[in-house]
Amino acid sequence: MADNLQTIRENITEDLIPDKKQRGKYLCPLCGSGSGGSGSDGAFSIDKDRVHGKCFSCGFYGDRFDLEAARTGLSLQEATRAVLARCGVSGFDPAPAPAQASAPAASPADRFPEILRRCAGQLPGSEGEAYLSSRGIKPETMRRFMLGYDPGKRAVTIPYNKACSYYSTRAIDPAAAVKHWKPADVPSALFNAAALRQSEPVFVVESPLCAISVAQEGGSAVALSGAANFGIFLKELEAVKNPPVLILSLDNDPENEQGHRPGLEAEEKLSERLTAAGYDHIRFNVAGCWKDPNEALQEEPAVLRALISKGLKLADEHLREKQEQEASAYLSTSTAGSFDGFIEYLRRNADRKPVPTGFGSLDKILNGGLVPGLYIMGAVSSLGKTALMVNFADNIAAAGTDVLYFSLEMSKYELMARSISRLTFKLAGERKITPDEALSTFGVLFGAKQLTGPGSLLQDAMTQYRETIGQHIWYSEGVGSIGVDDVRRAVENHIAKTGRKPVVFIDYLQIMAAPDPRATDKHNTDVIVTSLKQLSRDEDIPVFCISSLNRMNYNEPVNMAAFKESGAIEYGSDVLIGLQLYGIGYKAGESKTAHEARIRELVEKAEKEDCISIQVRVLKNRNGKRGNSGELRFTKRFNTFYEMPEDFIVVYSDENPFTDDDDEPKRSKLPVL
Repeated sequence: MADNLQTIRENITEDLIPDKKQRGKYLCPLCGSGSGGSGSDGAFSIDKDRVHGKCFSCGFYGDRFDLEAARTGLSLQEATRAVLARCGVSGFDPAPAPAQASAPAASPADRFPEILRRCAGQLPGSEGEAYLSSRGIKPETMRRFMLGYDPGKRAVTIPYNKACSYYSTRAIDPAAAVKHWKPADVPSALFNAAALRQSEPVFVVESPLCAISVAQEGGSAVALSGAANFGIFLKELEAVKNPPVLILSLDNDPENEQGHRPGLEAEEKLSERLTAAGYDHIRFNVAGCWKDPNEALQEEPAVLRALISKGLKLADEHLREKQEQEASAYLSTSTAGSFDGFIEYLRRNADRKPVPTGFGSLDKILNGGLVPGLYIMGAVSSLGKTALMVNFADNIAAAGTDVLYFSLEMSKYELMARSISRLTFKLAGERKITPDEALSTFGVLFGAKQLTGPGSLLQDAMTQYRETIGQHIWYSEGVGSIGVDDVRRAVENHIAKTGRKPVVFIDYLQIMAAPDPRATDKHNTDVIVTSLKQLSRDEDIPVFCISSLNRMNYNEPVNMAAFKESGAIEYGSDVLIGLQLYGIGYKAGESKTAHEARIRELVEKAEKEDCISIQVRVLKNRNGKRGNSGELRFTKRFNTFYEMPEDFIVVYSDENPFTDDDDEPKRSKLPVL
């Protein structure tokens, strides 16, 4: 078979017509030299190797298979198969020569520039030029778009871009079996896609000849070459940073037998896709009463020019209107433009009051209680952070405001038991019986036998919890499995189901699910804080979190420095709260030695006793004042905080009045009482 292949390859002359005027010369099947069409003698000759042929007119050089590929536009593999079939060889599938390891495989499109340059050279004086002239195309336009003529196919060639990476042909014979041809072995392309990278409006038409007609008469156009190429068109648009305004003007087809107008229907579908993708465009019939722009060019060039001018004017007006709308929309985002929304926001909040925490001295500092924003509370261990937050949540729920409580350390039942323990302690006080009758958290969890009997503290506390607090509080538990997105979904679901905005409590910040497990703890904490802050804004609700402290001394008042290593906590929170032992501050007239001795005694006492005194410090309040609460008594056993009367309050300063060398305080640093 290989011998047959080589023999057939060497018989290139079988596909050539000898030139009667010159011996050893042949008529070129590509450019027609020697056929009379070009007015010259045959310029095609056979090389000395008797395998390759060369045309001195059009520059072709190759063997029999190369000649077939150049003449037909087929790939080399398809052309080889066609020659073999003519020679009676079937069932043979010639494989392309193996490519060099370092060189990419050749593409059929690699031959297109040579083919198109040759065809462009064959256009002048050919019947292809006459055909284009009859369609209204001027010689300078033919040169501008590098139009050509393939005498073998009797068709004009139309490159789709300056790189000649794709082209189509159009038969000049109306009776031709194949009127339009495009290469099937390379991806399709958009005609004149480069026009999309200009700022002027661009017409979108169906055929390349229509686009060429528009360009000749003063416009700029791309051609889809069929509705199937919508996707290619949209892909080209995606690659353009600032696409121009598009003027859709597909064929003005008459109604067919089924009552459809294909061109207009395709234009409508394309408009819908462009609208969905956000591309500016208008629809305008640039062909007027004719089927398409090329037909209009043939009949009334002046009318086509006028229609192109009108289309461009409408596109400019569309662009100006859009720019005016965008400018107006931008101006409306100024403070003045947002003022009506601000007034409406104030109206909505006119009857909305802060949510009290239930601790008067703290609520006084907070202007009445919690408002929408992010609250973060920190303290050293054993000062009752969780217990105080549960007290806040219970007080708020008991007052009728919904609470969503996210616990990442304790179970739902343990939290409920803490609240019920506190209620037994409260009921014992109201009934003037010994507090020893009240139940601790452990006693509630494992004291089911005390449910029996009328008027038992546990039974009454549980009834009170069910009828008040329990009606307005929802617990979610999970160790490290609850993230900001879970909190957001829960809030959105609650508002959707109840129509009420809740107060959110999170215990605690640093053990929430990490947004990025690969990032540092600080980075994840910063992201969580920022996201919770956004949640409080988006849903217009208070979000209250507990945070650990990075550095803190029992012997010093809690301060902003304890939060600094946590990054966004200090800056992202609206209100930053710290807990400290009551009396940890500095007393007027107290020496440094006396102060240190008193603090040691205070800390030792707090570690041993069940009931300790706590103070809440508001370290930062974005929209209010800072300050310290009064004395809060914390009964650890019963998870209860309560305020001491003001008569018992001793004022301490949070500012250190001592220096390293002085035992006595400086007068300038003493608090004013």
